[in-house]
Amino acid sequence: WVYMTSDTSNRETVRFEAPLHIPPLIDQQGDAPIDLELREGRTELLPGKPADTWGINGDYLGPTIRTRPGATLSIDVHNHLPETTSMHWHGAELPAVADGGPHQPIDPGATWTATFSVEQPPATLWYHPHPHGATAKHVYRGLSGLLIVADDEQSLPHTYGVDDIPLIIQDRNFADDGALTMDDDDWVTGGSMVGVLGRDILVNGTWGPTQQITSELTRSRLLNGSNARIYNLRFDP
Repeated sequence: WVYMTSDTSNRETVRFEAPLHIPPLIDQQGDAPIDLELREGRTELLPGKPADTWGINGDYLGPTIRTRPGATLSIDVHNHLPETTSMHWHGAELPAVADGGPHQPIDPGATWTATFSVEQPPATLWYHPHPHGATAKHVYRGLSGLLIVADDEQSLPHTYGVDDIPLIIQDRNFADDGALTMDDDDWVTGGSMVGVLGRDILVNGTWGPTQQITSELTRSRLLNGSNARIYNLRFDP
């Protein structure tokens, strides 16, 4: 009942005026290690209302990591947060020792290294924490990012942020002062067994985003990074 009667559209409630934030790109060259710094931050998710957030190499969300089939990824995850967390490579084909699930916690102040060969076709994947009992909260606060296994087909759009655009879609709830809210005692927002359903929708952490398209052929990399909400996406005629 909670899920089926929740808000199903934000039409007529959003002013699409803000430039779409494009997460920075880490384009792996060779086998150089990648550093991910998990830390607390402050982010203006709603216009004019900064909120306490968590981020990876920044205040909210993380960089897009782009690799290629046949490469070896070595990623050092540094936990500067006040809680134990982990880092999971969602959709990646890799050995359990590098998976980053609940069995591989990273304590505050500690570093965990995942090393694995990229042995799968091109794909749009993502990474996020997966600590036991706290996955939803850590993702909700802002810890996630895209992991792209790129293709070498140059006829396809491949200029990141120009004609190859990441779109991380997330629904969130906010207090009047703009703070993120996730109250487990509230059946509608936190107590539902399907998970949190947010009333506002962000794309790459941007409320009411716009993006100027400059290429006739454009690829959108869509990620449902929400905790529970399902989206039906379409082009506006």
